[in-house]
Amino acid sequence: MLVVIDAGPHDDGQPEMAAGCGAFPTTRQAEAEPEVRVVVDRVDLDRPSELPARVSDPAGLKVRAPQRLADRALLGFEVAGLLERDRGRMGMLTVEEVQPSCVGVVCVLAHPTPPFHVRQSGDPTPRAASPTRIVPDFIPFSGLRYAGVSELSRLAAPPYDVIDEAEHDRLEALDLHNAVRLILPREEDGHDRYRVAARRLETWCAGGVLERDPRPTFTILRMRFALPGGPERATLGVVGSLRLPDTAGDGVLPHERTMANAKTDRLALLRATRANLDPIWGLSLADGLSGLLAPAGPPDAVCTDESGATHEAWIVDRPDRIDAITEAIGAFDLVIADGHHRLETAMTYRAETDLAGAERIMTFVVELAEDQLCIRSIHRLVRLPPATTLRAALAEGFDLFGAGPNVAGAARALLDQARRAGGLGLVDAEGCALARPRPETLAAVARAWERPVDATDAALVDAAVVPALGDAAWEYRHDEEAVAAAVRNGEADAALLLRPVDVATTRAVAEAGLRMPPKTTFFAPKPRTGFVFRTLDDDDDAAVSSEI
Repeated sequence: MLVVIDAGPHDDGQPEMAAGCGAFPTTRQAEAEPEVRVVVDRVDLDRPSELPARVSDPAGLKVRAPQRLADRALLGFEVAGLLERDRGRMGMLTVEEVQPSCVGVVCVLAHPTPPFHVRQSGDPTPRAASPTRIVPDFIPFSGLRYAGVSELSRLAAPPYDVIDEAEHDRLEALDLHNAVRLILPREEDGHDRYRVAARRLETWCAGGVLERDPRPTFTILRMRFALPGGPERATLGVVGSLRLPDTAGDGVLPHERTMANAKTDRLALLRATRANLDPIWGLSLADGLSGLLAPAGPPDAVCTDESGATHEAWIVDRPDRIDAITEAIGAFDLVIADGHHRLETAMTYRAETDLAGAERIMTFVVELAEDQLCIRSIHRLVRLPPATTLRAALAEGFDLFGAGPNVAGAARALLDQARRAGGLGLVDAEGCALARPRPETLAAVARAWERPVDATDAALVDAAVVPALGDAAWEYRHDEEAVAAAVRNGEADAALLLRPVDVATTRAVAEAGLRMPPKTTFFAPKPRTGFVFRTLDDDDDAAVSSEI
């Protein structure tokens, strides 16, 4: 069953989507369904969120999960960006020809028939990018690096958002030129801390602490680490310059919803320094990217972090290898794993400046593959409203099973139990417990979140726990033992321990164009800040063109 949405004039002269009929005279018409039935009512294009409420749902049919942007062509339809923000109900198909009276978005109901080849979640091989859609634009840039230094353990820092005050102090004490002094500056002598960072970056460049690559380069990063009791693993990726999307979905897809918190801190730092100081993290759907990035020879720089993970960097400046990496990443959608807020901040800054470099953002790209990613949980700490207990709030939708006192090591054991038996780990003043959702609770989650998002613990908490706790205050941490200790110490009233999302689910969600709830995934280890910096005063596109 196909649905056609026609563009027509609104009463006030504005365009709208309206019901209409028509056939699709495509070059593959003989293979396609001959009948087009319209089940879409009038929907104002200025309010695309009306669409889900206005789409008819014939008996026995269900609006399918949206497909990847690779599976659509919008021919002469200017409102594509608006529609893509409402991806929860829309699927796009590639149509080679559309008659003028039936301008085009095609939505899919039930199961489409060939020849459209709409990608299903879990299909073994992702489709290459269609030439009719916007693709990720990923190129090298002339980066700033620490001059004459290959051992960066005293200079590199974790991402800004995982550094607490004690870690901040420790990093500053390591070296006067530690990257933390750029990404988390402090006020000095009454000067604004963002201006302090900007002046420091200028001083380090002028004084030879940092030097610029003589030509555009990629930086391959490999992080080698071991999980407790497990073998050594590695995550391999490449740092380059990614063109910012014009709208959500232009080949760059978020994988989580973002929280409505202030982004003014990162925007103020970006305005002052005019630089990308740490990369966002993107996941490429390009199968085989890891093999293409395999490094040769000793690394150009290395550091070991506080967890014992080893971070290594190789500079790539060979034109043939640069071209191969650019082509591979540009052929498939890119999913943002970490850095949604920095991406949105960069898009805000682009709109207010004419700097050529503001069209792009420094990005670390890794293949979305099982052997490349370690995804950990993000647990919930909660401060409850007066006269409220977490156990009482969960009693109507969950079965609770006691799991002993909240002592050192109990949280890890509780999380293991949750993995085996299913459910959430609960920690409060009474101790530990396993909270297993009842069938009716799971059904409510399935109504609130599309598959496979509904199978995540974050969706379970969002749909079945958060509404029951009213004005509770939530905090998010990835270490289950630290979360349990916070409850013991009175920093929080209770905590929920969530099971991690596996890589297969993450990929299925990405390929379906869906988003998980905020704070669903924690990718570890985090790439260190300090291997390379990117300034926005430079035009990466012009620099690359001059090398051709």
